Amino acid sequence: MNDIEETENRKRRMVERLGGSSFLVFFFDHWFGVFALAFLILLVSLGLFLPPIWRQTPEDFDPVLKVSGLDLWQARSLRKTALKEAAAGRSSEAIHAWRSAIANNSADLSLLRDGLGYIASLKSPPKEHLGFAVNYAIWMLRLGGTNTADAELTLRLMSRYGMEDYVVRLGENLEDRLGPDTAKLLVRSYFGMGDIKSFERLWTKRESQFTNDVDLVLYHQAWMANWGPPVTLLAGREALRAAQLDPRQRSVALRLQLQVSFAMRDEAGFGEALRRMEEDHDAQVADHARHWLLMAALGRKEGARELARNFPATPQSPSEAQILGSTLTSLGLVDASIAFLEQQLRPFGFDRDLWILQANNLLSQKQWAELRGLAFAIRNELGLQGSLDAYSQYLEAVAEVNLDRPEAARSAADRLVRSTLPSPELTRYIALQMRGIGFADVSLALLRTVEPTYKTDPIYWFDRTAAAFLSNNSEELLPSAEKAYALNPADSSIVNNYAAALVLARRRPEEAVQLTLRVLQARPGDVDCELNHVLALLQSGRLDDAASVLRGVNTLSVGLSEMAVYHLAWFEYHFGKKDWHNARVTYARIDPRRLLSAQAAWLEEKFKAIPEG
Repeated sequence: MNDIEETENRKRRMVERLGGSSFLVFFFDHWFGVFALAFLILLVSLGLFLPPIWRQTPEDFDPVLKVSGLDLWQARSLRKTALKEAAAGRSSEAIHAWRSAIANNSADLSLLRDGLGYIASLKSPPKEHLGFAVNYAIWMLRLGGTNTADAELTLRLMSRYGMEDYVVRLGENLEDRLGPDTAKLLVRSYFGMGDIKSFERLWTKRESQFTNDVDLVLYHQAWMANWGPPVTLLAGREALRAAQLDPRQRSVALRLQLQVSFAMRDEAGFGEALRRMEEDHDAQVADHARHWLLMAALGRKEGARELARNFPATPQSPSEAQILGSTLTSLGLVDASIAFLEQQLRPFGFDRDLWILQANNLLSQKQWAELRGLAFAIRNELGLQGSLDAYSQYLEAVAEVNLDRPEAARSAADRLVRSTLPSPELTRYIALQMRGIGFADVSLALLRTVEPTYKTDPIYWFDRTAAAFLSNNSEELLPSAEKAYALNPADSSIVNNYAAALVLARRRPEEAVQLTLRVLQARPGDVDCELNHVLALLQSGRLDDAASVLRGVNTLSVGLSEMAVYHLAWFEYHFGKKDWHNARVTYARIDPRRLLSAQAAWLEEKFKAIPEG
C-alpha cells in the first residue's frame, strides 16, 4: 500500500511542478493511452483509405490513375455482387454491378476483362451499354498493350453489337495472331463491310479452319456467286438460293443475297431478299439504306428519296447510323441527314466517324454557327477520349473565319497545333483545309508531323511546298520542292514550284532557266511563269534576254503580288546595268509587303549598296 501511495504522490508532485496540466493527468491514465493509440491508428487508416494515393496504371503510362483504399474495397465488393447476379441469370443487374466496379478502379485489367467478357458472353447485350463497352474496351487495349487475349475479347464484344467496322479496324492488323474462332469473326466482317479482297486473302490463309463452319462456307459460296472465277458463279448462286430454303441458314443466306444483289446491281433480287427479311423481322436500317442507294444508281432517285424521307429509323449501331446518314446526304437530303445525325450522336457519341460526317454536312450547307457548336460538342464528348480535339479546333477555325472573327480563328488555329493529332490521313486533310482558309503556317506544321507516312508521295511534298510558299517560309521551300521534283519530274506544277524555289533561293540559275522555259512552253501567257523565267534569266546574267521577256508581260490583269515581283525584276535589271537612277525609281514602286521574306531581304541589301549621288 505504501508503494502505491508513494507512486500517486510522485505523480501529484510532477503535475504541480508543470502547472497542473490536465494533459499529463490523462497521460498517466491507462485508458487514455489506449484511446489515444486507437485514434492515431484511425487517423493513419483514414489517411491510407480515403485519399487517392494508390497508383493503378503501369509505369510510363499516360494518364496516371490513382485510387483510394475505399475505391479498391468498393470495386472488390461490387465485383462479388456482379458475379452473384450473373450466376443467378440477372444480366441487367450484373452489368450494372460490373460498370460500378470498373468505375471505382478502371485501371484493374482483371476487372475490365471479366466485366467486358461477361457482356461479350451475352447473345444480345443491351444497347444501352454499348458506349460503355466500346470506351472501356479501347481503354483496356491501351492499358494492356493490345495483347492478343484482350484484342480477341474486344473483337467478340464488337461483333456482339454488330459493329463490323470496328472488328475490321482492330482485327486487320492482328490477322496472324488471332485464334480460329476470332478469325472467323474477322473474315465475316470483311465480307459484311464489302472488303472482298481482304476476305479472299484471309480465307486463303485459313481455309482449313473455316471450312468446318457451315455459315462460313456459305459466305464463301456468296463470294463465288459474284467475285469468284467465272466457272464458280453459277454454283455459288445456286448454293445461295438453296440455303434460303433451309430454316437454319435462311437468315444468313438472305443477308448474303442482299450483298451479292447490291454488287450485281440487281434491284429485283435485292428487293425480294429484303422483303423476306422484313417478314422474318430480320431487316436492318442499313439494308433499307443500301436499297435506296441501289434505286438511285439505277435512275430511280426520286423514289429512293421518298422512301428515305418516310422511313422510321432506329439504328442499332454507329455503323448503321453512319450508313443511313451518308445515304441521306448522297440522296440530296442533307437537312434530313443533319437532323438524323444530331439524334444519333447522343447514343453513339463515341464514334468519331459520325462526328466527321455531321461536320461535312454542316460544311456543305455553310451552317457556320452550328459548325462552331459542333466543334465544342466534340471536345466535350468523353467517349472520344480526345481523339478528335485537333479536328474540332480545325472546325472551330473554319467557322470563325466564315463568321468574320479572325482573332478567334487564329486562336483556334494555334490550339490546333498544340492538340493531339488524329490519324496521318485526317491530319493531312486538316492541313490542306487550313491552308485553304489562310493558315498556311499551321498547314506546314501539320504536314511536318506526317512526313514519315508520306515521304515517298510527290503530292505530299507538293502540298508542303505550297504551304511553305504561302507561309513565307523560305527555309523549307526549296527542300520540299526538290523532293517533289525528284519523285515526279514530269508534273508541270511540281516543275514550276521547283523552278520558283530555285529562283527564290537564288540557286543554280542555269537550271532554273531551263525549268522555267519548260513550264512557260506548257503554259504560254501565264504571268507567274513568265516572271519566274525573267528572274532566272536575271540571276544567270542574261539581262537583255530578261528585259525582252519582261517587256512582253501583260500587267493589265495581274494582282498586287505579281506587280511587286514585276517591279522587283526591273529593279534587278537596272541594278545589273548599274543604272542607279532607274533602280531607285523602280525601288519606289515596289510594295515589299507583297514579296516573300527572302526577296524583300535581297531587295533591301541591294538598295543599300547603290552608290550615293
